[in-house]
Amino acid sequence: MAKLKVCAYARVSTNKNDQLNSMENQKTYFENYVDRNKDICLVNIYADGGLTGTKLNNRPAFKKMLQDAGIDVTENYATNDKRVKKCHILYDVSDRKPLFDEIWIKNTSRFARNTMSYEIINKLRQKNINIWFIEQNINTKNTENDFLLKLFQVFDEQDSKDKSSKVLFGIKEGARKGVINANSNLYGYKYIQKENRLEIIPSEAKVIKLIYKLYSQNYGIRRIINYLDKNNIHTRKGKKFCRSSINRILSNEKYYGANIRMKYSTGSVLHKNSYPVITTKDNWIINRTDKIPPIISEELFNKCRTILKSKVNYKNNIGVYRGSTPYAGKIICGKCGSTYVANTDRGRRFYTCKTKRLQGAKACNNKNISEKQLNDKVITNCNYKNAILFYQLNYTEPLKGLAEQLKKHINTDDTVMAKALNDKLDEYEEQESRLLDVYVHKLIGIDLYKKKETEIKSNIAATQNKLYAITKPINELNEDIQGINATIKEIKNIKLKQDEYTRDEIIADIDKIIVDGYEPMIGISTNINGVKVSVHYKMFEKVKKIASKYKADIDGYLDSITN
Repeated sequence: MAKLKVCAYARVSTNKNDQLNSMENQKTYFENYVDRNKDICLVNIYADGGLTGTKLNNRPAFKKMLQDAGIDVTENYATNDKRVKKCHILYDVSDRKPLFDEIWIKNTSRFARNTMSYEIINKLRQKNINIWFIEQNINTKNTENDFLLKLFQVFDEQDSKDKSSKVLFGIKEGARKGVINANSNLYGYKYIQKENRLEIIPSEAKVIKLIYKLYSQNYGIRRIINYLDKNNIHTRKGKKFCRSSINRILSNEKYYGANIRMKYSTGSVLHKNSYPVITTKDNWIINRTDKIPPIISEELFNKCRTILKSKVNYKNNIGVYRGSTPYAGKIICGKCGSTYVANTDRGRRFYTCKTKRLQGAKACNNKNISEKQLNDKVITNCNYKNAILFYQLNYTEPLKGLAEQLKKHINTDDTVMAKALNDKLDEYEEQESRLLDVYVHKLIGIDLYKKKETEIKSNIAATQNKLYAITKPINELNEDIQGINATIKEIKNIKLKQDEYTRDEIIADIDKIIVDGYEPMIGISTNINGVKVSVHYKMFEKVKKIASKYKADIDGYLDSITN
């Protein structure tokens, strides 16, 4: 009888230590349960840490799990500005065969605190994949549970809304009482957390005053950056000041002693922005407080703000493209490592090294690349089809060799030890159950029961820790082997289209484009105005990541893949 192939999904909402422990506990629970049930095969554990359950589109492991289930996930943004996440997500059932038959999740809130998640459950049903919510003991295989499941999801969503409402109320009340919102990163101040106040750092305050003085004397931001760098004046971390840091300094009311709350909003609990957006002034709560000693005068602050708002680039950002471009985040400067940013000139779009744009050609003199040149010379059907053929002809055998080598790294002794520890764990759990029976039937007193229970729980915890220490590297190797085999299968299944690929299809498969820089790669390279431009496709980057991880032991296979 074929084993039931299952995967597990774990999620915690913060990166705090207790939550990270909870993540490990969730993983350990799934692994131990499968080890005790020989008719079940655990394919993978997908885990998202420090991510909210109210949004489904910002959890990479969750999205990967759906893709492995044969569900295509497409994000459609209502605006070109992805910082404001007005995003509609589409879930489509593909022809891909799922990698598993069932998904295990600790409880409904780990899946999503959003009733829209029921759409995903129905899509998974179309792929014959069920979800088992362990704590509620609800399996979507039984449609009779649907009403109860929806009820739990409504409760989870309402719980998130209630918590968000209480947090917002607390922030507003704190603002009215003069509580300041600050942290230890604010340049010019030291945050005294216990007393909820700021204390001036004299050396940094001098720099703040200098920046405001120079700007009020019509120094532009780039000119201020060059002045600071020339005089060896750097940030607290010893780095150069950049345009965004100078802008933040010139826009922060705390420097004249004002405490402003509710200035920024991250959106509602179920409609979050990817980063804070400035609200209208009607929402602001403004007060002067002795908890924030001023570094500059309010008059100087207002003067500089007036100058800043009067700048042409501040008002309409002429020459700077603010929307989302097809190549956003994909073009990398081979000289300084910065990304290229989009600009427009008389309707023509081109890309410039970010370092060069912010700090000038002295900082980086790499050449600009026009979008037309990229489209004409790089994003072509011939180049893309040749890369696909190269994958299929040259990757399969080296990857098979790599997987075989990794199998040899799985220590047989460790596997035997893990089985022994699992047996020991079963024994301790049986002892715990028998002890409870003895106590319930009043054969022993409460004191002896507690003493024995503590001993057994201590033994269980110690055994679980030993088991985790042994199984983690084994599981990691198995995951990598599964990943390699999946990649081999993916390469074999690539089918060349008879017709032309669209530009968007080709760009979607590009991991990065390096301008004037060498890195071992399989893809294409071409010259644009005498500058070498190299394209790295996602498939190759996936292979190289695994190969590089084991380079010390498997040089031959790595070289055959990356050279």
